[in-house]
Amino acid sequence: MKKKRKYMIIFLLVIFAIISVVLIVLNILDYFLFNQCAWHTGDTTDWDILFDNKDAYDLALNSQNMPVFKNPDKALAELKRDYKQAILEIKNEFNISFDLSKYNYQDYSTYGCQLTTSDPILRHQGRYISQVLDIYENSFICN
Repeated sequence: MKKKRKYMIIFLLVIFAIISVVLIVLNILDYFLFNQCAWHTGDTTDWDILFDNKDAYDLALNSQNMPVFKNPDKALAELKRDYKQAILEIKNEFNISFDLSKYNYQDYSTYGCQLTTSDPILRHQGRYISQVLDIYENSFICN
């Protein structure tokens, strides 16, 4: 009985250690893949017209003078709130397995402008989603 208990404790500790290592690695990858680059203020009027003066979509410029969101996480959250139906349409039409997130935004960016639904509003929103996600991606381009 003591042996079984001992092995169970060791097994649980090993599982805990593996989970801890995986979480640490994912955290490190998240930091390096989604660490927002430095930005500076500048003329973003060409892109400001895309947005409804919402704080979540505040723009700046990265080191290559490409438009970026000052707070990309906030911008993505706002996009998901404002365009739920169009995002769902993209997901369903192109068989995307996961909901829109910072880990798979590229799929939604690629397919948003390719929506073929008969609803012209959803097609317009799909193109808009692609534009927003292009700017979102710029927020992580540092060189």
